[in-house]
Amino acid sequence: LKRWRGIATRYAKNTSSFLSAVHIRCIAIWLAVLA
Repeated sequence: LKRWRGIATRYAKNTSSFLSAVHIRCIAIWLAVLA
């Protein structure tokens, strides 16, 4: 949950930065699963 805290705070600032952060996190998780 600590990893996702930064995304939650970004959501309050800017929606586009929130969406980009979610995409980056999803890609990181996907790559970790493949590795």
